[in-house]
Amino acid sequence: MTLFFVFALVWFAFSSLTAPVADEELLTPFENTSVKPVIGYKTYRGYTYRTLTLQHKDSLPTLVFVHGTVGSCVDFEKYMMDEGLLEKFNMLAYDRVGYNYKDKNHVKESIAFERDLLDDLTKEIPNDNIVYVGYSYGGPIALATKKKLKK
Repeated sequence: MTLFFVFALVWFAFSSLTAPVADEELLTPFENTSVKPVIGYKTYRGYTYRTLTLQHKDSLPTLVFVHGTVGSCVDFEKYMMDEGLLEKFNMLAYDRVGYNYKDKNHVKESIAFERDLLDDLTKEIPNDNIVYVGYSYGGPIALATKKKLKK
């Protein structure tokens, strides 16, 4: 019984901390900072997904964050508020299909689909200015790209 209780508590904490939030809640941590991210929505193959972008200078490299399963762009808020990173990078995070707040789509269980969506998302950023950052299932998605990236 104790093991079940511990498992349930860990599951609840994990799902609460990694759950996607509404747009207003996503911007709340940035209210008292110099950082003003922009929320956008893009469509790929008929699927709409949310982006969170910090664009300072076109000449800076762009960190592109790919969340794992379960997760969302919320997972990268602390990185996106880090003053050291902000001086050196533009940043872009997105909710993978099926992981957006109140997303009606099913999760895509194909690394090829996820890779192609990621490459489509970054098609307007010069390849030598992109750094993909992924964790958990986002790591293999980032590594699957065929693009020649900065990192």
